[in-house]
Amino acid sequence: MNSTRYDPVDSDDILFSADDDGFDAAEHVATGTSMSAGDPQLGGGLFNTLAPYYAVTSEQLFHKTRSSLMLQKVQTLEMGNAATEIYSTVWIILSASIALYVSRGLRTVLSEILRGQEDGGSHGQYQILVHVLWLFATYVVAVPLVFKLVVQYAFSEALHGLELVQWYGFGCLVWIPLTPISLVLGLLPEGWAGLAHLILAIAGGAYSFMVIYIQLKDDLSELSRGRAVMAMMAVMHLVFVLLIKLLIL
Repeated sequence: MNSTRYDPVDSDDILFSADDDGFDAAEHVATGTSMSAGDPQLGGGLFNTLAPYYAVTSEQLFHKTRSSLMLQKVQTLEMGNAATEIYSTVWIILSASIALYVSRGLRTVLSEILRGQEDGGSHGQYQILVHVLWLFATYVVAVPLVFKLVVQYAFSEALHGLELVQWYGFGCLVWIPLTPISLVLGLLPEGWAGLAHLILAIAGGAYSFMVIYIQLKDDLSELSRGRAVMAMMAVMHLVFVLLIKLLIL
């Protein structure tokens, strides 16, 4: 990784890019034409429409990840790619869900070893992973799009839907480093472990909401009903955190 954030993009450093340098997403979506006569024309559909938003360099990804975890505003990197991308959202959803599931499984195994007895109801519960995946996907993708529609049709104002999805994804990043802490807390006596995990869920939920708020506060401040939208976001986030605690943490 280069020392400066503003070096030109190396085509080999693009992750899941729909095209090489010079891809104009707006022009392509609007006209449906290829960039030159010799280039193949992308067809319509959701995947081809979203393809430009998977163009992100490892440098951009590191900057967004680091800034989010440090509760800093992510700065737009003028390096040839769109500021909004959803590649990070996909891997955060998958990584957070799997990390929480693996942590839960390891806690169960260690608990059985330490207590010398097998928990017969703890095996084969792979549906928990499916439920957690659905929970993260619904919260990160569906909830922001609902907020966009509410702001658009109820308040007659505008929010960028994919940008909301992107920052909601980074808001869930905090659950990944919390999984080893959850594993250690699971070794406490049962009553203390439950209390410790509740505190961990509250702390993680608050930190996660701060990540989202820091990235969206400028956009929300421009809305006439920004406080109402923020209140709705806080309520939905609280429900999300409670579901994480009940399902897997």
